[in-house]
Amino acid sequence: MGIMGDTTIFYRLQDEPEFQTSPSWDAPRSGLEVENPCEEYPGFYWAYDEEAQEWLLVREEDAERADAGEEVDAFVPGLFGVDDAEGIIDYWDDYCVRSPDLWVCIYEGKPTSLSRIDGDVFEPIRLVEAVPVLEFIDREDIE
Repeated sequence: MGIMGDTTIFYRLQDEPEFQTSPSWDAPRSGLEVENPCEEYPGFYWAYDEEAQEWLLVREEDAERADAGEEVDAFVPGLFGVDDAEGIIDYWDDYCVRSPDLWVCIYEGKPTSLSRIDGDVFEPIRLVEAVPVLEFIDREDIE
């Protein structure tokens, strides 16, 4: 799999085999400058992190505290995933305590400019396939 025009195939671990669109939790952050409500994600506000020089989202109920400089949960606008099958298995090995109850969800999505050490943020377009993680590992093309 790989790049398809302006879209890419992304692999993502999820608790449920369903299409997801909500923002992904990123990390606790403080010192955010809260701006306007986010039209794409009702219940969230845009917030700028001057130190990281990036736009994030905070929940509506946290907006006032965030604007006052308190630490709140920050979210990215999109889903976290990786663009290679072996990378999602490495992530499962390293961070998910090898939980057999997770699903590998394969999405077609548009890459965004946000990236982290353990994955990229993408805008989901469609769920191509959802496979139980142990079944995914057993596939012939995954070593």
